[in-house]
Amino acid sequence: MRPHLSLIPTSFGLCLLGSSVSLLLLNLESWDGEQGPLSASVPLGTVIALIGITIVSMTWLSAWILSQQMIQLIRQLTEYLLQVQAGDCDRPMRGLIWSRDLVHELNRWSSLLVDILHAHYRIETDLRESEERYALALQGANDGIWDWDLRSNRMHYSSRWKTLLGYDEETIGASPEDWFSRIHPEDLLSVKVSLAAHLQGETPHFESEHRLLRGDGRYGWVLVRGLAVCDQQHQTNRIAGSLTDITARKQTEEQLRYEALHDSLTHLPNRTHLIQQLQQTLDTVRVHPQYLAAVLLLDL
Repeated sequence: MRPHLSLIPTSFGLCLLGSSVSLLLLNLESWDGEQGPLSASVPLGTVIALIGITIVSMTWLSAWILSQQMIQLIRQLTEYLLQVQAGDCDRPMRGLIWSRDLVHELNRWSSLLVDILHAHYRIETDLRESEERYALALQGANDGIWDWDLRSNRMHYSSRWKTLLGYDEETIGASPEDWFSRIHPEDLLSVKVSLAAHLQGETPHFESEHRLLRGDGRYGWVLVRGLAVCDQQHQTNRIAGSLTDITARKQTEEQLRYEALHDSLTHLPNRTHLIQQLQQTLDTVRVHPQYLAAVLLLDL
């Protein structure tokens, strides 16, 4: 076999010499006696696997040696303390100088581990406090939360979102249609236009006031706000926001508008309402000259 070693060209390999790792480059082509080298070769994945196994083995071996040294050191310290307790303080402790570097290394790793644990604890504490503040803020704001994953086209509606509209957990699923299908037909187009404008980067945020069908069959006014998120390729992949019930505010605004345009005694349209209607009619005539209009004024 020795005369044929020249038939094996050097490429890549790995061997372990003593306590050090040496890398040898061997092209592991198989050969068959006097017939010369064959065409089979060792795959690169096999070589990488061998390297990984060797590294793991060396790590385990180092840990095992360190553990044995620790056990030996603890045993020596225990024996020395028992001797001191028995009154024998003159006998030197063998291996104390030999173990000084080991003790220093153990202290260093112990301090590092403590620092890592403290840092991890601080991160967990800060995260928990942040989540608590966020939950309290949501409860105080009385808003529902929605989160739309544009890649999977799935939408998350918070429990508060469903409660504000009078729905239970099972009624609302995880589809955007659970929202769009409940928008009042007169408001649907404006909502989609505003949403598309924000997703295309034309507006800094999404905001829309529209009517949504409630669980009791009536429509309620809501204020929906959201903000889109982009990935590393600057592609919008997510949008999330809040939903606020503004039905009471809209009812108050409508009542004030009605009182401003109608007489408080007769509830008939007043002069302000007349002027407003005249202005709208004149604007229509300017845009569409073929539009005909007439004004009939009765002085009672």
